Amino acid sequence: MVRVSRQVFRHFLEGTATPARCIEAYHTHRTRFERIAERKFRNRQLTDDASIGIIGRNSREPKTAVGR
Repeated sequence: MVRVSRQVFRHFLEGTATPARCIEAYHTHRTRFERIAERKFRNRQLTDDASIGIIGRNSREPKTAVGR
């Protein structure tokens, strides 16, 4: 299970993060959410109940090494 905090959706939305607008933002940015979840799973960054929690700092793109 992947949990995404409402604060993450506020990053993608202007105004109030209603449930309907959060679903819309998820579908618009689905690939990004999936990459975050996959990265956390690979790095074994799971919660106590073996879920994946996406918070605000996770929604930023990871820094990539230049020249690799």
